[in-house]
Amino acid sequence: MLDVEDMREKASALMVAGWVTCLFNALLLFFLPSAVRLGHHVSFLVVMSVLLAFGFGLMISGYIVRRKCARLGRGMLRSPATGVICSGTSARPG
Repeated sequence: MLDVEDMREKASALMVAGWVTCLFNALLLFFLPSAVRLGHHVSFLVVMSVLLAFGFGLMISGYIVRRKCARLGRGMLRSPATGVICSGTSARPG
């Protein structure tokens, strides 16, 4: 089972990757006027739409993982196997 800290890092990495993908999409938007002049605007718009959807998907999944991590840290999640409420710390055998 993942630690709360590991889950937070994963959530942050997903959100950063989503923002970087959207930033790359903005870079493509900068080159869109030249693509319109050359007649390649449809392919640019398709690539931009896919990148935007992928970036938002990464950001949303990061927020979901972060929210789950916050609930786990407060001890509100139940273990599916035992039904016991998780304490938010990992019990690693020593």
